[in-house]
Amino acid sequence: MVYTTEYLSPLGTITLACDEEAIIGLWFNGQKHFGSILPRQTERQERPLFQDARRWLDVYFSGRAPDHLPPLRYDSNPFRRQVCEIMLTIPYGSTMTYGQIAARVPTGNSVTIMIPGQDWCKVTWNGYTGYMLTYFLQQ
Repeated sequence: MVYTTEYLSPLGTITLACDEEAIIGLWFNGQKHFGSILPRQTERQERPLFQDARRWLDVYFSGRAPDHLPPLRYDSNPFRRQVCEIMLTIPYGSTMTYGQIAARVPTGNSVTIMIPGQDWCKVTWNGYTGYMLTYFLQQ
């Protein structure tokens, strides 16, 4: 069973989701991919994992470095799991660019760039496709 609850953050309402073992999702209400991994049936119920996540969020939004991390699980493809693992290494108060994260993804990932026009290009990385302005490739 997947459980949900809400957290009122300074940036807006956040919906949290968990199963019996870990936090499995967190979304700002109304965001584009809100609840995209949730099954059709969830139960709105307070769970101990939510208390742990709320404590973490309270500390984070107070401007202090959280001293713990609730159990997390990101059921996804191997590439996304690698990116999540890298993001967990970013120290509190620090940032990392997409390029820095990409540089830390283990080799073996292929990048293919197809340029159909002069303004936009199609970028495929490990089977995932996106589009970007060619301006960024020239930088």
